[in-house]
Amino acid sequence: MNIETASALAVELSHNAVDSNLANRFSVQFALSNSAANTPLKIVMPDLTHAHSSEQWLGLAPNRDWSAWYLFQNRDYLFARVPAALTQSQPLDEAAETSYLALFDCMHQLGYPYLCRTWNYFSDITHAGPRTHNRYQLFCSGRSRAYQSCAQSQAHYPAATVVGSHNDDLCVYFIASKRSGSAIENSNQISAYNYPKQYSQDAPLFARALLHQTSQQTILFISGTASIRGHASQYANDVRQQTGVCLDNIQTLIDTAKHEHNLDVTSLSELTLLKVYIKRRQDFTTVKTLVEAHCGSQLAVSYLQGHLCRDDLLVEIEAVCIKKH
Repeated sequence: MNIETASALAVELSHNAVDSNLANRFSVQFALSNSAANTPLKIVMPDLTHAHSSEQWLGLAPNRDWSAWYLFQNRDYLFARVPAALTQSQPLDEAAETSYLALFDCMHQLGYPYLCRTWNYFSDITHAGPRTHNRYQLFCSGRSRAYQSCAQSQAHYPAATVVGSHNDDLCVYFIASKRSGSAIENSNQISAYNYPKQYSQDAPLFARALLHQTSQQTILFISGTASIRGHASQYANDVRQQTGVCLDNIQTLIDTAKHEHNLDVTSLSELTLLKVYIKRRQDFTTVKTLVEAHCGSQLAVSYLQGHLCRDDLLVEIEAVCIKKH
């Protein structure tokens, strides 16, 4: 594939035990354990509906020159997973800092200066470590230091997800671009980077969503979205109400993108893909029923069991919407 002529992205879900056509696909596998078949990018997090699950991005070509990285690109976008070997045995805050310094260096060397979307997975996300901060807070501190070192400004914060998995090490993968996108915030929430310090000494540095346009398509990347109004969690221990707030928050982001940037999308059913992270397996049926009631039954959805960044949150939903011009 010539990266100068192929730039339109697409994303789809696969539930095949083995996929044979991954040469030009950036594939994220969700596995039950670390002992699953060796893949370049594996998140140890069970899919609640299928024995095998992967998210596959199309319209890309692999870059073999970066042999230590799982890295694909096209004319407009760079997709890559930061090598786990860079951070093995490091404390989580140092691992986060190392990962983000590495990804910014990769972006700079390959000529994709704008960070659009990040995914971050690690174990025991709310476990308090020996320095009293929990692991999510440690991650935020390391990411913040890297952003400061690389002069990453608020205007260019990416959409992001940070969810607890069972990976042995921090797993970070990302999308960067050659042209900047537009951050989207939710008027019903305080921007995460302005959260009070009760949640983290260093604030979570991300945008609620990021809208990015190329000559062929417009993509809305929606961050992991939880049951939060202002900065406070809503409806503790009520997964039905929490799911409703998540979906309302995503609808608000769609409405804002439509109003501010003329995104040609009106409803949740027009999204391309959802990933739904559910803390407790027993809540799956309730969450799935509500998601289908709001989004329809034809939308591509992954339901994954993962731990969230606050103990009182039971569900988190991220989304992507791809619209061709």
